[in-house]
Formats: sequence, structure tokens, C-alpha cells
Amino acid sequence: MAAPYAEPAFKISPARFVKRIAFASAAIVATNCSGDTAADTPTPLLSEPWRLADKTADLYAASCPEGSVFITPEDIGLTVDAVELYDADETPPEVFAGLHYIGGFELESEDPRFGGLSGLAITRSGNLIAVSDAGHFVWIGLDEEDGFTPVSAALSDMKRQDGSPAETKSEVDAEGLAFADGLALVSFEQSHRISAFDLETCGAAARAAPITAFSSGSSFGVGKSVKTNGGIEGLAVGPSGGLAAGLETLIDGRAPMSFEARDRVVDFDKRFADMDGRALTGLDYLVDPQDDDAGVLFAVHRSFNLLTGPNVAVTATPVFDRKPDMSAARTLLILKRPQTVDNFEAIAARRFEDGSVRLFILSDDNYQPVQRTLLLAFDVAPELSR
Repeated sequence: MAAPYAEPAFKISPARFVKRIAFASAAIVATNCSGDTAADTPTPLLSEPWRLADKTADLYAASCPEGSVFITPEDIGLTVDAVELYDADETPPEVFAGLHYIGGFELESEDPRFGGLSGLAITRSGNLIAVSDAGHFVWIGLDEEDGFTPVSAALSDMKRQDGSPAETKSEVDAEGLAFADGLALVSFEQSHRISAFDLETCGAAARAAPITAFSSGSSFGVGKSVKTNGGIEGLAVGPSGGLAAGLETLIDGRAPMSFEARDRVVDFDKRFADMDGRALTGLDYLVDPQDDDAGVLFAVHRSFNLLTGPNVAVTATPVFDRKPDMSAARTLLILKRPQTVDNFEAIAARRFEDGSVRLFILSDDNYQPVQRTLLLAFDVAPELSR
């Protein structure tokens, strides 16, 4: 796969496995908010279901108004160091049958804006795009031969609805990302909302086109106020074009999720199983190639403990008749120390012609020197991805 734009300077150094025993604990402790009881609903009632296909024309026009000029994102240097999933003399991770590790990398750049990557998606070209919690889009070009080794990166700053640059982090604390029809759909914390950016038409000039927003102290319809850093971490587009969205806030130990709400943009009326204190941090959905009404919802869940560090699980939830079967979710992977693990917050999946799926998970380094930006790639057998 080609680089996303003109290929920047990069280098791939010999494989190395870096262990760091320190962690910026305050930045990555999973949010398990209780808050005050709140009676507000997540979004206003709609007369018909929110579906992306019905909204694309308006979102294109708002994000890339007539007369806008495409601006190419800025190439930034990228250093790519290969990492093993675990050392030979260590306990291997819990990788379940049908999931195969094909490679992993630590990503670094001399550009100070690089980092804090919290959402991940796959573009129509097969390359990756990520969002940072400091308000940046980061395009990651993949090697054309193997389709998973990062070789280049480009970056742009998110724009407000009027096209002006954001001035505070609270405006652009991007967490979740979905990519469909050339639009990047982004969920934000602090100022809780979902917006769309027409990146294919306007590139770095794309403006935020509002989809929905939540008031300060909103309960998102789950009965308890959600804190500023406990909002929508996972975002995907479902089989009908409605949104799949998951909260980082746990309710009775379980992550609330919305899946193609019928009368609201999102409603959070579903719950993941108890993941042993792990909060939901990322979502992606793939349709079944043999049945448009079926598919699989991939999720990444993460917890953190000062003594044992991060603990990460990847799950797959089957979808039938366009409804997720939450009771049938399968755990595909569990990562914890001493394995290669960090603050994984993002997940993206791609299906190939043979039915197999390639799964990427990405970690958020919180711009902390003791954390890493890790990109791990796995191949998923067809029977686990339907």
C-alpha cells in the first residue's frame, strides 16, 4: 500500500524490544466514573433513524464548503522499530486459536505533535489514519508489499466548524474514529460531541461538521454523570450506516454501548460483558461478506494498575440481523506485562478477498516519555470474524 501522501523521511531500525517499568499512571488509569445521578437523555428524539447515507451530502457541504481548496497534510519524519509480542523466555500472551501475530512496531517522530493517538481507522486506500487527543489527524502509510509495516506519516490539525484552528485542548480531545465515504467521524471528550471531517475532499482544510453533542455533566442516558474524560472512546459505522459508540465510563463494571439507535443518534442501551475492570477504549465493525445484515464488532478494553501496569483485552462480538449478540462476545487476545503492552486505545480492522481479517491495535503514549506508541498487527481467521 502506498504512503498516504508524498513519502516523508523515515527509517526502520533493527528489531528491538524495549521494556519500561515506569508508567504515567494518572494519565492512563481507566475511567470508572460514578458521578451524580442524572436524568437527561443522550440525544434528542428523532423521527427516523440516523443513517450516514442520509447525511453525507450535508456533512460534505458543512466540512468542505464550496470554494474550499484541498490542503495536503504535512509530512513528518517517522522512526519505526520492530517489536516482538513477547521475549522467548517469557510467558506468552493469551492468544486464542485463529489469531496470528504478524508484526508490531514502536513509532516515534521528531515532530512534537506526534503522539497521544487514541482512535484508528483504515482508509479506502488501505492505509491507516489516527486521531490524537491533542487535536491532530495522523496518516500512516503502510508498506505496499506486506500491508502492515508503517513507512510514512503525515499530520494535520483539526479545524473548528468555522475553519479556524482550535485554541484549547478541551476543544479537540479526540478519542474515537470511524472512516466511511471519505468522512472521518470523530468523537471527542471534555467537550463531548461527534463531528465529521471531509478529509478526502479538503484534506487538512476540512472543517468540523457537527453530528451530535452532549451537555456538560450529561449522563449519556446511562443514569450517571459522565466525567470529562469518560466519554465516547469507541466509534464505528454499523451495517445500516448508523453509529456504534462505546463509553469509557463503566456502569456496574460494564461498558455502555450504542449500536444503530432507532430514534436517536446514539442511545447507549447495550452493555458489554464485565471485562474484569477493563474500560472500553476502541471499536470497529466489519460486515460479513456473505450477509449484509451480519458482521463482527471488534473492541479493545484496557485497565491499569500501579503494580502490574496495563492489562488489555481484544474481543469480537457477532452481529446478526443487524443486532449485536452481546452474550456471544469472544475474547481474542489478552496482553499484560511482561508482554509487549502499553495504553492501547484504538482498534481497526480490514477484510481481505479471502475472508480473512487484519486487525490493528494502537497505543496512546499520552505524550509521556515513559510510554510508547505501539502498533500491533494480527491476522484473524475467517471463522473468528463473522
